Amino acid sequence: MIDRFIINLLMLFLTVSIFKSCVDANHDKKTLEQNKDVVNESVLTAKKGRLTYVHANTLFEWTAFKTTNKVAVSGSFNEIFVENDGSANTVEDIISSTKFAIPTSSVYSGNQSRDYLISNIFFGSMIDTDTIYGKFVDVIGGKGLIAIKMNGIESKTQFTYAVHNDTLKITSSILLDNWKGEKSISALNDKCISHHTGSDGVTKTWSDVSIKISTYLKP
Repeated sequence: MIDRFIINLLMLFLTVSIFKSCVDANHDKKTLEQNKDVVNESVLTAKKGRLTYVHANTLFEWTAFKTTNKVAVSGSFNEIFVENDGSANTVEDIISSTKFAIPTSSVYSGNQSRDYLISNIFFGSMIDTDTIYGKFVDVIGGKGLIAIKMNGIESKTQFTYAVHNDTLKITSSILLDNWKGEKSISALNDKCISHHTGSDGVTKTWSDVSIKISTYLKP
């Protein structure tokens, strides 16, 4: 069951970012918290291991940024499909044997107008990115790499993880430039000029996106 969590979180982080928005960030964050059960829905195929995932205690958030003051905007995805080949005896087993697919049309930020722009303008400017694919590799010693395929490119990015008092915490940051996302960022930015322009008169959507995930693991 933790398989579902890891990806539901870790990937969500993926493109995560990507998501530069056109609405007030504080209002969106409150809305996202109220709908976290919706955000974490997923379909999964995996064998049971020794660890179990407690859904009610899971928190996931991707954070993108806009304006030169780097105003935060948060969101997730409503659908994540997960495949796991082996039994999960350790956290490392779970992560390293997991593959996933994320329909980009399922992006969720708590605002329908923004979600439309992300799905149709941002992802719509990419090559063959109706679905984002990923797999985890080199997972050991609190860190690993995740290979993500979107915009016709497969690139790897690092993530870190740690378990303290039965709580698993995962953090990561991705740079959209590694998937040649400049064109998509520009297209989204052009549609959100009034919301991505700061007090200095500069319109900006950042390429980096942060991910934070935590969940309780029941032995």
